[in-house]
Amino acid sequence: MIQFDSEDPVEQSDKKTTLQVGSEYKMIYIKGTLVGIVTLVGATIVYLICLTFVLMRRYPPPQSGEVSLDLRAVMNGPLFWLIALAGFAMGFYWECRRP
Repeated sequence: MIQFDSEDPVEQSDKKTTLQVGSEYKMIYIKGTLVGIVTLVGATIVYLICLTFVLMRRYPPPQSGEVSLDLRAVMNGPLFWLIALAGFAMGFYWECRRP
């Protein structure tokens, strides 16, 4: 039996143009960046919650006093930037390693 190219759907779907392959790689980087940003925000929230509990435990407030936290001082520390960068890198790597 003779088969023509148009009769074989498997061969037709496996052929990809250079434009399609390039757009897949761009999409992987876009998705990786978005997941990295989401993990950065998540790591920041976890960092702030954990830092609050650690500071409240280390320096307990007076019995009838109020507690305040200066976010500007917390966010400018090198530990915050290290955790934020690590969160972004882990999210980006996680999304890019699995296509």
